[in-house]
Amino acid sequence: GVTFLDFGNVWTDEISGLRYALGTGLRFDTLIGPARLDVGVPAFEDSDLFEWQNMQIHISIGHAF
Repeated sequence: GVTFLDFGNVWTDEISGLRYALGTGLRFDTLIGPARLDVGVPAFEDSDLFEWQNMQIHISIGHAF
């Protein structure tokens, strides 16, 4: 299992616009490579942290870059 804090933005000239997310995930070894299941939610924003519409779910197979 993992926990994470992710942050970033898409602007090239402004660091004050960073957005943050908190999350947790599971990692599995499979016959075709590592599999990952992650769930993240926006953090440090005005909205309710655990509203279902704010959650992001990511499923992937293979190594992360």
